[in-house]
Amino acid sequence: MGCVDRTGSDLPSCGPCGTIDENIPMSGPPCFPDIALPLVGNETVLEQPTDLYSLSEKYVEHATEIITKSSKPYFLYMALSQPHTPLTPSKKFEGKSERGIYGDVLLEMDWIVGQVTAAVKKSNNSNTLIWFMSDNGPWASKCLFGGSVGPFIGSWQSNVGGGGSVAKGTVWEGGHRVPSIVYWPGVVEAGSTSHELTSSLDILPTLANIGRINYTSKRTIDGIDISHIFYGGEVPEDRVLFHPNSGAFGNYGDVGAVRMGKYKAVFYSGGYPDCQGNLGQNQFHNPPLLFNLEEDIEEKLPLNTNNGKSEAGKALKKILKYYAHFYEKLQEGGISNTTYEVDWSLRPCCNPNDEFCRCDNHWKEL
Repeated sequence: MGCVDRTGSDLPSCGPCGTIDENIPMSGPPCFPDIALPLVGNETVLEQPTDLYSLSEKYVEHATEIITKSSKPYFLYMALSQPHTPLTPSKKFEGKSERGIYGDVLLEMDWIVGQVTAAVKKSNNSNTLIWFMSDNGPWASKCLFGGSVGPFIGSWQSNVGGGGSVAKGTVWEGGHRVPSIVYWPGVVEAGSTSHELTSSLDILPTLANIGRINYTSKRTIDGIDISHIFYGGEVPEDRVLFHPNSGAFGNYGDVGAVRMGKYKAVFYSGGYPDCQGNLGQNQFHNPPLLFNLEEDIEEKLPLNTNNGKSEAGKALKKILKYYAHFYEKLQEGGISNTTYEVDWSLRPCCNPNDEFCRCDNHWKEL
């Protein structure tokens, strides 16, 4: 995201900047004290700062080259910057959507996907799986620049929990439900829909199985092979997914909700800003709120779980067992010991004499 030169809608307020000279007063807003965002190809800094407005063309050019030159089966992973902020549509799409700049970015993203799909078809390799998905729900605090939660409006949070976001950063469905579209001619029936409970965690074991790749790991793999869903199959009824806190109320990484089949238990709520900056009420729920998402996709009315022999009571009891087991397994090992300390000697920089490493798009080795 970094510091960019061109100001505009939903961009960092940052003008051109170089080595700081205390004797020269800065005009306009101060620059971010971070390194200018580089675009790196293998071990070469291609641009610094990255020209965000031409990035889509580079995505397509690089992907097409891999597709057309691959004589063997290949794996291509494209993590698009669209539609995350800052919103930087190229001139080809700027002002083209009635939805404004966010709509322009969506049009450009659609164009990227279309170009990649066209390259696959042109390569005459009909046995190619294309899997499209997103990483999280919309960023509500960005207002019109953050997208929409659609029908996943988290009514309980809005009506009872004091408001606040129900999208990215929260454990509500608007934060976790994302598009997942699989295109595989001859395998996946065109126009078919599955309502099975799946996760991006399933990508690794699914593709490994399809590619007949044997992999071993000392770590427990959380995902499962869901390739049978492509053929119309189902996942186990009591499949469980854990929704960790990713910035809202509670400790970072703590499980804030557990999904089991059609049921979802919410352990805490609140703590993430909506468009108006409202955080909602920070609340721990004991017992957790339990929703039936098949009947209540808006997460409006928690089920009565006081009767432990009712269907809802039994479901919650089962979820709590999974919840306790999860933390037991977590203590057995595999906890990340990654630190986020900064070593400036390792920063990608095309001009080490420039504190902010700006190189006017010159190609230079690291």
